[in-house]
Amino acid sequence: MSAISSVANSAGSAGDISKIMQMNGENLGKEDFLKLLVTQLKYQSPMEPMKNDEFVAELAQFSSLEGIQNLNDKFDKSVQSNTLLAQSIGNSMATTLIGKDVKIQTNQFQLSEDNGMEIRYNLPEAAESVSVEIYDDQGNLITTKTLSSKSAGDHVYQWDGEDKDGKSFAPGTYKVVVKGIDADKKETLASTYLTGDVESIRYSNGGAYLMVGGQMYGIGDVQEVLNQ
Repeated sequence: MSAISSVANSAGSAGDISKIMQMNGENLGKEDFLKLLVTQLKYQSPMEPMKNDEFVAELAQFSSLEGIQNLNDKFDKSVQSNTLLAQSIGNSMATTLIGKDVKIQTNQFQLSEDNGMEIRYNLPEAAESVSVEIYDDQGNLITTKTLSSKSAGDHVYQWDGEDKDGKSFAPGTYKVVVKGIDADKKETLASTYLTGDVESIRYSNGGAYLMVGGQMYGIGDVQEVLNQ
């Protein structure tokens, strides 16, 4: 005897489908529901057939289940369609940023051999001193620069690519953490960012990315368009 027929028999002729679902321990789809109902009719006792009100109740449950599943299918397709539409619109709008000067939130900066590394940061409040921590691509702290007092707002620090002992580091990508320190030695994390022209748009995995300074950034990293 099949699993459905054994479940139907164990539930008895009362035909409580919700009870059968709980006994089976699974979420039944509408096809399973219909098979279960037919099997239940097939194995019911001739001496104790299912009552009309029980049969109608189970048909109503089946109809309700089918309606809910159809609604879920339509909702899923609608969400998928809207997501693709929004993604397509976003990709098209990204092209309007080509040639624009943008402000991009990041803690990754490029050290060049000739120009050093420009670090832009924003202090939420005035600081007695500023600590600039620079890490290599392995996450190792390679140097810390201590700057004089700064007011709240935007600032720029130009790193020459050397540590406090004069050791030079190779061009590449470095992570930067900037902290403002007040008179009570309390540290406040500053936000770091870069600015640059959008050179082109690159599409990857269905999304649009901005090419700025030869590096790829997501649309969500853009904080501000500076020359609209």
